[in-house]
Amino acid sequence: MVAATGSKPIVPDFGGKNHIFTATDVLSGKYKAGDNIVVIGGGLVGCETALWLAQQGKKVSVVEMMPDILGGPHSMPFMNYDMLKDLLPYNKVDVYRKTKVTKVGDCSVTVENENGEKEISADTVLVAVGYRSEKNLQEDLSGLNIPVYNIGDSREVKNIIHAIWDAYEVARNI
Repeated sequence: MVAATGSKPIVPDFGGKNHIFTATDVLSGKYKAGDNIVVIGGGLVGCETALWLAQQGKKVSVVEMMPDILGGPHSMPFMNYDMLKDLLPYNKVDVYRKTKVTKVGDCSVTVENENGEKEISADTVLVAVGYRSEKNLQEDLSGLNIPVYNIGDSREVKNIIHAIWDAYEVARNI
């Protein structure tokens, strides 16, 4: 049996203020983003979502705790990293590195970095801080005394190419 149940977005608790959605919620059309958006998380999902929204004419800011967005130049093919890194400022996306969110208010997000605190106007807050593997099915099946192969994000959250290779290896070895 093959389990491939994927992953779920991590959603920190910022309180009930503002319109807080996951990037997945907006990308799937479940919710509509406003015109002033703060994306919390500067990984691949956060940056690609920010770029997509900026290309629709929205004012977008990305807040990333790490010194570099996208996991740095060694986390993906360099040409992809370099292009996306350059497309953000070209499309007027403000990027805050080494910055953490301290408060989400009704119409703003307060961030803090080495330069102090800053309030960013926002009518929508998107959370893109990562995903957690959804392993419940695999764990439930593990006691059935049959081989269970866990593949894709439910095994380890990565990108689509890793899921494809997981599936290929399992299929080849069954």
